[in-house]
Amino acid sequence: LRTTLSAAAAGDAAALNALFERNLPLLEAFLRVRAGRALQARESIRDLAQSVCREVLGDLGKIELRSEKEFRNYLFLEAGRKILK
Repeated sequence: LRTTLSAAAAGDAAALNALFERNLPLLEAFLRVRAGRALQARESIRDLAQSVCREVLGDLGKIELRSEKEFRNYLFLEAGRKILK
């Protein structure tokens, strides 16, 4: 797993896809529960999740994550920030 995170941080497309695909269902569930009705009326859960993933993708080279759990926590932290905007 460390290799997947390292490869993803280095821009390996396959590693990035694997990492996001494994966590996308959980991210969408998190957003579905946490995003209010007004936000969900303006944007789909899928669009919100993709936006969060793009933002996290941009941060991967700047932050150090040692496990997939840390990655997931960061993903959810960014999702929470996105909801509050």
